[in-house]
Amino acid sequence: MHTIFHLAYQQYKHHVKKKGFLLSLFLFLFLAINLIPHHTAEYATFYFGNYTGAPSAAWLGSLGAVLCNTVLLIIGFFFLEGNYQQKIQQGIGRLIRSTAASNSTILWSQWLSNVFTLLTFLALLIATLFLSNLSVFIQDGFHLFTFLKPFALLSLPFIGILAAFVLLIDTSIKSRVLRIILFMVLFLTVHTMTNPTFIPFLDVIGFNELTSIVKQELLAQQLIDNETGYGIGYITNKKDLQYIDWSFTNWTLHLMPKLFTLFCLGLLIQLKAFFFGRYKINNSILPTIKKEIPLSSPKGISTTRQWKGIDSITPSQQWIYLWFQEWKLLQKLFHPIAIITIIALWIAAFYATETIVSYMITPAMMLLALPLYSRFFNSIAQNNLANLFLTSSYHPVLQAGIKISIATFINILLLIPIFKYQIPLEIGITTIAFLLLSITALISTRYRALKLFEIAYIVLFISYTNGSPLLPLY
Repeated sequence: MHTIFHLAYQQYKHHVKKKGFLLSLFLFLFLAINLIPHHTAEYATFYFGNYTGAPSAAWLGSLGAVLCNTVLLIIGFFFLEGNYQQKIQQGIGRLIRSTAASNSTILWSQWLSNVFTLLTFLALLIATLFLSNLSVFIQDGFHLFTFLKPFALLSLPFIGILAAFVLLIDTSIKSRVLRIILFMVLFLTVHTMTNPTFIPFLDVIGFNELTSIVKQELLAQQLIDNETGYGIGYITNKKDLQYIDWSFTNWTLHLMPKLFTLFCLGLLIQLKAFFFGRYKINNSILPTIKKEIPLSSPKGISTTRQWKGIDSITPSQQWIYLWFQEWKLLQKLFHPIAIITIIALWIAAFYATETIVSYMITPAMMLLALPLYSRFFNSIAQNNLANLFLTSSYHPVLQAGIKISIATFINILLLIPIFKYQIPLEIGITTIAFLLLSITALISTRYRALKLFEIAYIVLFISYTNGSPLLPLY
């Protein structure tokens, strides 16, 4: 068991360090948070007839768990899919193959690492959903168990099922196209065409289960009839809807079918161990080693390196020179499309309303500016330049100060459109806030905690899109 957890943790760290992790996290949180409307939002996403749920811990937890599973189904699959072949190509599979661990241990550790990754997405969503609706929980009496119960009964079994499904098709099918086709056929069919009354084992997401419970309570109150249907989608006019408090006490009735489905997938994983290729290397993907032919030196050209005298090298001490060099480095860290998009949004912000600028355009610009923290502050570690900078003629404090000044300047520059709605005092507070944000980012690189800062940064500005920022910076 210790070996399984150790291998799972190492593979989990590999997942978190992947380039697509932050992008997948952004897409997941953005879609999930906006599908679960804030209690002050002007739209609804789930309704049954003319009724929808009143803001409460039970409603946020129930709707949050079901819609979270729906989004996690897509994002989680495409993030985890292909890891098996990727490890073979990167050589990581050779290390796992050479271990004394059995096939069963390797497969279960891979499943557990998938579970850990999906749980990371779920935990961040729960924290964001809770903090952004804190006023609802205060009024509702902090019924945290009621809020977390649907996630425990719906999301946790679903995560185990999704992790097992991805593992089985990832280790069995080499073609990525076939894996995607199989995923679309199985899971999207299950999501849209099953009926929990007749086939409860296939309702792994819980969406049909949610509609069934809501319909039963509305029928018991004689508010609808059997012909009334439900809908999912954006309704911008909430005045036409009536709010109902739902208790959602019947979730446990449908737990056993999900656990049975997970048990069956576990048996398939154990059976797969007898036929597991154990990261077998395909000779076709190995690099071809070409024999290098030594070249003779051209006539008339000296091959002796001419060194300048050390006394002739004069290191620059001008801080302005370092500032321009850091600025050039920053420009190369951004993709040209990202730069063009930021400029277009910045110009559009001068012509948009305060609400659109505050909760849509500005958060979008800040999220596009994430490389300012993920690459610019961490450029030394990413390019293995630590030893080079130790010999620099510039003091480390000056180097850090210039990076902070550039980051703060860009942040304030992006906020200029919003300043037309702010009073001077708030402008000063915003400047200080982004200065502290830059300092925090730089400190996190020193203690190798930049990934946590990046995650917090994404969560912070995604919360603006829901109309209730976790930490108002402007």
